[in-house]
Amino acid sequence: MPEQRDRHGELRQRYESVPYADGIFPQLHPVRLAPLARLHGHATVPNPATATILDLGCGAAGNLIEIAADLPDARCLGIDLAESHIGQGQRHIRARGLDNIELRQGDLCELDLGAVKFDYILAHGLLSWVPDGVKERIFQLCRGHLAADGVALISYNTYPGWSFRENLRQLLQLHLSAVSDPRQVRQGADDILGRLQRALGDAEHPHAPLLHHEIKHLQQSTTNALFHDDLDTVNDPCFFLQFIAWAAEHELDYVGDVDLSRGWPTLQSPQAREALLDGSLAPLMAEQYLDYVVNRRFRHSLLITQRSEPLRPSIDIFQGHYLRGRIKPQVILHAPGARLTFEGVTGHQITSDNGPAQALLATLAETTEWQPLEEILATAAKLEPAITADPETRPHIYRSLVECWAREMVDVASDIPRY
Repeated sequence: MPEQRDRHGELRQRYESVPYADGIFPQLHPVRLAPLARLHGHATVPNPATATILDLGCGAAGNLIEIAADLPDARCLGIDLAESHIGQGQRHIRARGLDNIELRQGDLCELDLGAVKFDYILAHGLLSWVPDGVKERIFQLCRGHLAADGVALISYNTYPGWSFRENLRQLLQLHLSAVSDPRQVRQGADDILGRLQRALGDAEHPHAPLLHHEIKHLQQSTTNALFHDDLDTVNDPCFFLQFIAWAAEHELDYVGDVDLSRGWPTLQSPQAREALLDGSLAPLMAEQYLDYVVNRRFRHSLLITQRSEPLRPSIDIFQGHYLRGRIKPQVILHAPGARLTFEGVTGHQITSDNGPAQALLATLAETTEWQPLEEILATAAKLEPAITADPETRPHIYRSLVECWAREMVDVASDIPRY
């Protein structure tokens, strides 16, 4: 269609003239996605070590190149619209001497992958920034090329959290919609945001703190990110349930979100659990409510091909996995019966008077490098022998690990990632 081709041409030219900054995203590594999928009940997730991996809208493939280097027996394919991105990525691949990764320049709407299937499909930072026809194509590609037990990851901007940023985007576009030079966009945005910040001053309007926060975020963003992430011609957030409906139309089931801390109502405050888990809300509706509670603006959603039976989340997934603690050191590590508070490097806290839980947290605080679960438990058992001697403690240990995982106090992977 000529109109669609013109829009895609304009989009391509925008990225050719101002290439998107390359990035590495540890949370998208298949060795981290696999245990998340298992936790949410998808027990038969493919082994990342030998997986086939497709990255849609890969940019210069910085993230995919690191995955390929980390998984030499995997096969990786990256697709991007911008020729400059692909050229940059191919130079990096040659410099690294990698032979298990291929990059192709092309329009997703014209992409022909034949009958090939992929164990993992990544579409990060893409869905919200493309026209509706490309959105449709992303879901089609996931449905048509996802292996039977494969996992797709799609990230996207969400309401209600993006609403405030959207207001600022509209103000910036009011002044800058005709400006194409990124340096002029940066200067103009700084002038507009500075004026708005001065106008706010010390105002005590209920929305003022949030508006100040959003202005500061935009002021600190790179010129490249501002040009593409916030001021691109398309920036189309959606509600979580809207995304779920799109996935269902393409026979894809939602598994869960990469961000456990905001994605599981069971891990929220007692008040949130009481309000959202009283049985009157379907699980997906409870997640939509939770997006309002935390003012969520971005999601990394995991999808699988549609199943006849619902997934049943399981905490019994840690066996054979590797863990790395993200807990600040502290003086008192183990005092059963006394309430000890452990703080993660991101500020989240867990308070416990349970001896085995304290021993686990104390051990994780000293586990700064990846270690197998059994080694960590053996070390923790020196403080609390029941951890390994009493089988009945294992479910409690697993629950503690899930809580740590959700509070960003432990990393979990099916194999040791290099980044």
